[in-house]
Amino acid sequence: MGNALRRLVDDGVLSAEQRDAVLAAVAAEETARPSTGKLLVEVAAYAGAVALAIAEAVSELSGALGAAGFVLIVGAVLLAAGAIAMTRSPRRSD
Repeated sequence: MGNALRRLVDDGVLSAEQRDAVLAAVAAEETARPSTGKLLVEVAAYAGAVALAIAEAVSELSGALGAAGFVLIVGAVLLAAGAIAMTRSPRRSD
């Protein structure tokens, strides 16, 4: 982004002060955004909580679903959690 802003200043589209204001605003936004690691930890925590809830339900229905059903359900939940995380993750474009 720095190169693009530098070109805009060089071309007279932005002033140096405007460039600095844009850079400060972007930096503030990036520090407010959770890191990818924190996001992955949060997704894993939610997936774990859902897996525990499903495990409890499966243990009550063990005759009907069994272990294979449990694995399929947990897989579907993790797939959905991953899809949600991907759609909510910020996209970078320079």
